[in-house]
Amino acid sequence: MPIVAVLAMWDFKPSNIKNELIDMFNPSNKSGNYNFEIPAGEDALLTSNILNESRDITITPRSNPATLVIIAYAAIEGPVVYGTDGEALLRQGFWHHPASVYPGEQGVSVIFGHRRYHLPPAKDTFYNLDKVNIGERVEISLSDGTWLEYTVIETKIINPDEINNEINEQTDKYIVKFVTCTPLGTSSQRLVVVCERVL
Repeated sequence: MPIVAVLAMWDFKPSNIKNELIDMFNPSNKSGNYNFEIPAGEDALLTSNILNESRDITITPRSNPATLVIIAYAAIEGPVVYGTDGEALLRQGFWHHPASVYPGEQGVSVIFGHRRYHLPPAKDTFYNLDKVNIGERVEISLSDGTWLEYTVIETKIINPDEINNEINEQTDKYIVKFVTCTPLGTSSQRLVVVCERVL
């Protein structure tokens, strides 16, 4: 029997599915960006030792922090937030780890983000971070309006206990690392996208 006939027998209406999906999420703003509670244990970025340890770090405020990350081809665009309470700040945007340098400075800057706290079509999420390819461009805006350009030079999957090595890496280059949980919907490993400044 054709699928259309079966759906008609069930009184199928496309709008019903759309409404049911929308009801699953609570609108966080008028732009259609939907939030939902992450199931316990699904995104360990909320409770990892890395985030909790950051609360003991002393931050010396410096001028010109990054304010926006754009990875256009992966539909990623969102604010960068600063502070030591990673658990709370990750709900507001992409969180800069305070033990790392600021984007645009010499050394390694590390930026964490959730994959499932915001869902596409929202862009302020690392949901599509696994679609980022080596050689692609990343843009970062600074508070004074300056734009920095980076190129993706490496993508890798590591264990959660290896994150400190990524944060503490020493280099004379200008590096930004984006970190999120992987595979999607789990917290078993970490996806790291490494970018080097070119402009």
